[in-house]
Amino acid sequence: MKTFLIQLVILTLAQLIITPTYAGEQGFFNHSNQYRGFYWFETKAQEEDKASKEYVMPTPEEAEQLIAARKKRLDDARSQMIAVGLDPEAPMEAKRKAIIEYKKLDVAMWGGAVDMAKATLMGNFTNPEIANLAERPTSVAAIKLKKKLDAEKDKLTILKLAEEFDLVFFAEDSCTYCKQFAPVLRDFAIENNFNIEVAGLNSPAGKMASKLGVTSVPTVILVKKDSTQVFELSRGLISLSQLRRNSVLAKQYSDEMHKTNRGKNAAN
Repeated sequence: MKTFLIQLVILTLAQLIITPTYAGEQGFFNHSNQYRGFYWFETKAQEEDKASKEYVMPTPEEAEQLIAARKKRLDDARSQMIAVGLDPEAPMEAKRKAIIEYKKLDVAMWGGAVDMAKATLMGNFTNPEIANLAERPTSVAAIKLKKKLDAEKDKLTILKLAEEFDLVFFAEDSCTYCKQFAPVLRDFAIENNFNIEVAGLNSPAGKMASKLGVTSVPTVILVKKDSTQVFELSRGLISLSQLRRNSVLAKQYSDEMHKTNRGKNAAN
């Protein structure tokens, strides 16, 4: 009996001590302060209720407003955190509170980004046409193979350009850049079967450069063998890879010009 009375007294004292400490407005067991998952049965019920509701996609206007509101909250919290953090008179409690408020928004943002990444992976799986891995591969092996195939395709394009065009290299003996560029252009011409002519801006061929507005060297001009097209391939000192890239673009440009002119002639 004595032992029972002692246990009863201890239990009563424990209740008196615990109640004001934890049952208050800021108490751990207060519903608004509980950690998610502590009341596992409530959390499960809330998640099931959320899953049962049909999600309504926001309109573009609503989405824009939501994004603007979220951005403002994040910007405001960041500004507050920095201002309080740099204030030497602000107490550590205020600094801690400002950091926590900002980090809550930051964590939520990263959580949304992770969800978007997961949704993207699933979207690419269920709708492979939007991923377009055939044209934009992501695996190392596929990327290497695509680069090789693209290089072979570009090579054929440049060879076709060389069949239709000749190169005119405008240079001067006193130009250091021209001397540096000359062997690069020579190697490019040899590997792609280009005919190349070297001329100065003051030479008879220089009149062609003048009509194109070319006033500096080194400059390379493409001249179509039937003289129907003339335009620049490069200006200044560039690399061999840049010459190849410009040549592919030049072939595309030439085909576009030819198509446009053919359309005009047909209309007339």
